[in-house]
Amino acid sequence: MRKKSGQRLLLVQVARAVGIILVLIGHINIQFYERFTYDWFNMGVWDRTGGVDFFFVVTGFMIYYVYHHYIGTPGKASEFLVKRVIKIYPIYWVFTLLVLAGAFLFRGTENFYTIEVIVKSMLLLPIDPAVAPPVLSAAWSLNHIGFFYVLAAFIIYKPCIFIPIVACWGILTFFISLQEVFGRDWGNFVLSFSNLEIFAGCFIAYVYLNYNLRYAPFYIITGIGGFIGIWINNIYGFIPMYEAQFHCLFSMMLILGLALNEKKQKSIPAALSFQGDASYSVFITHMPFLQLYIFLFAESSLIQGLGYFWSMVTIIVITVLSGNLVYLWVEKPMTTYLKSRLYHRVKIPAIKSARSLKQPGDVKS
Repeated sequence: MRKKSGQRLLLVQVARAVGIILVLIGHINIQFYERFTYDWFNMGVWDRTGGVDFFFVVTGFMIYYVYHHYIGTPGKASEFLVKRVIKIYPIYWVFTLLVLAGAFLFRGTENFYTIEVIVKSMLLLPIDPAVAPPVLSAAWSLNHIGFFYVLAAFIIYKPCIFIPIVACWGILTFFISLQEVFGRDWGNFVLSFSNLEIFAGCFIAYVYLNYNLRYAPFYIITGIGGFIGIWINNIYGFIPMYEAQFHCLFSMMLILGLALNEKKQKSIPAALSFQGDASYSVFITHMPFLQLYIFLFAESSLIQGLGYFWSMVTIIVITVLSGNLVYLWVEKPMTTYLKSRLYHRVKIPAIKSARSLKQPGDVKS
């Protein structure tokens, strides 16, 4: 039974915000561990909290859920790309330029970013982490999301050609990821498992839309329980594991359960809905704000006054609030303006397509 995709999935939107906050918690623990040798549950040395994996899966889910009716429809590939560029790049460019300005003011030309790193960071092109980090730490994740958008646009443009190609790429990437489980790291961006996690989210959206599954609590409990199990293993080190695949699996279970539960969820608190909307701004800005607030707390001796635990809690809260303000004052008005200026100007020559579907109402992504 095929479901309509016009409904806004409130729980999945909120879940996206939770994934971003998990990323933030992981990063603040790394920062505190490196500066003060303090962290929560040894998180400062964890490989990952699972937040970024969850973010990748929920991103793929939402993109397929919102845009699957574009597949094979003439003109929709360019429209899709323009919409995603408007969503991703403007706020990202603003904060990349702010970080560059801050680095120049505090560091000068000594140890400043190279031209190659700046250009690749601005364009969201992959940068070898062994050479240098990107200007904005969020660029690492956005590299993979941008790559996914390109593949998705090809699929929308000509599904009969590009679905088999992307399927072959996915199978190859999956088998390479299995070798990483046993310690062999290929270090290849195109064949990275992170790219596959986004398509895993697409697969879950496809299942949700096309099959009348039940037992939402089972999927939710399994997903949450899986995350907790990985975290406990990280704390106590029971067995060595390559966490990405397990985080991906349990993210898929959790998101499927939340989506299935939507029909029972009539509404959610406005604050949670807003947090879901603001999640991208929080994601983009969290690392600059974390570093700024940690610096201010350390220099003003607030850390000594509050203690490490409450300093971390306070910094997490004000970092999220700062990201929310960026959403209200920067991202939302800027995106609204660009949409009004660009959406109706996107045209490409009509192309014969395998199929043309009637478009249901769009939803927020």
